[in-house]
Amino acid sequence: MSSLTRVSAIDLDINSTESIQNAATIQVTNLLSNSTIDGSVSPLSDDPFHGVKDEASVYMTLVAFWDTTKNSKYNNLVIDRMDSQRPTIFNSSYNSTNTKPSTAIWGLAAMTAAEVGFPTDSSESWFNCAVNLHSKLMWKSGHFCTDGLPPDSPNLIGQQFGYLTGTYFQLTSRIAYASSGEQRRFFADRASAVWLWSVKNRILNESDWTINSLVAGTDNNTACFVLKDWRLASSYGLWLSGAAYMFKMTDTDLWKTRVEGLLDNTLTSFFTRNMIVEVGDLVDGLGAVNQARYSTEAGKGFLALWLSSVSNLMPEVANRINAKLRRTAITLAQQCGGASNHTVCGSDWTSSVYDNAPSFGNTLNVVNILVSNLIISQTSGSVANNTENDSGAASKANDTSTGGGDSDKISDGVIASAVVGSVSGAALIIGAISWGFRKWKDQTYDAVRKDEPGKKGYTGGVTVKPCRSFVWP
Repeated sequence: MSSLTRVSAIDLDINSTESIQNAATIQVTNLLSNSTIDGSVSPLSDDPFHGVKDEASVYMTLVAFWDTTKNSKYNNLVIDRMDSQRPTIFNSSYNSTNTKPSTAIWGLAAMTAAEVGFPTDSSESWFNCAVNLHSKLMWKSGHFCTDGLPPDSPNLIGQQFGYLTGTYFQLTSRIAYASSGEQRRFFADRASAVWLWSVKNRILNESDWTINSLVAGTDNNTACFVLKDWRLASSYGLWLSGAAYMFKMTDTDLWKTRVEGLLDNTLTSFFTRNMIVEVGDLVDGLGAVNQARYSTEAGKGFLALWLSSVSNLMPEVANRINAKLRRTAITLAQQCGGASNHTVCGSDWTSSVYDNAPSFGNTLNVVNILVSNLIISQTSGSVANNTENDSGAASKANDTSTGGGDSDKISDGVIASAVVGSVSGAALIIGAISWGFRKWKDQTYDAVRKDEPGKKGYTGGVTVKPCRSFVWP
């Protein structure tokens, strides 16, 4: 039967790459319809963007959109705004004391641009921009709550945020994956140390695989206590994808266990009725959630993009992930019939009727979910070969129970990559890269095995000054 889903003026055929690309193009147009797309201003400063607290997350989405559709309409905007950071946080000479942890999103945006070959007129690569920024993010080694990342502002002293630490972990993991030799050892050691510190200080719980949004403590000799246990889709995707990079690089049971634990909880917690959802605050006992608070923000779409990265990095879990991403795209498309062009999406994706509640964040969610489906199709081959439901039946029109399969392995010419972003934990994953950086995929790593910093028997790597300049072989 047909897999065509009618979306008013949009026809979404989940089996057709061209159809998904067309739908994504319409949604990007909706997203930026009130913006000045000439690169001369920050659209977040001059237009009423809602649901996104950092413009770099929008640019990461646009880079992913370009990579999966080859639509270059917004490239000048992205290039100009990204280039605006070159004199400061992307510059190796910039004063590191002025670099806040929340600026890590810009480093990850640069990393995304590097991985997909996004154009630049500068002599310094996007990759070097990302690495330069990382070298300015201060990480205090230790075991207590006052260690880790410094606060973004004085009024946040003693507070540690799950998404900020996760952003730093993700950036560190991805740079390690893209590096070689002592540079790779340095960054992988740092990523492992960040994970262990986060477990000790209750950001990460390896017993039930939950991630707390905010922990706190001002005593120099104690671990953090949990201040807010909000479950945010963006934070889960951030840590999950970073762990997948570490597993891909180390091939250890340790990191595989971490990925599988987080993945199980993520797929259980953030999907309901064939739809990705935001959980938010835990209230009124076990299982009760208040989703409304975060339903209009951009975390759901970024979680989808992170999951597409995990799918590409670990083919053994791809079937579970891809099925949910495809079901989500089919389901949400049914209610995208709002505004005068009858293509705007609302906030309640569990209904097939447009709810007259659009938001910038949710439109960004829709773009990212469509792009995530393009990403998984790049690695797994034909989209049509990956839209069977759990019983093997072909996807059907308006049947939101349809799911996916996937190929047995990642193509030799493909590398998966991920970025994270925004002050609110929004983040982006780019997957299925088949150009010059694919050589990274097959490199081995000899520092993090079953031992790691803080564990008995660990032999640490040589300390190096990170990222002033890399000379690639």
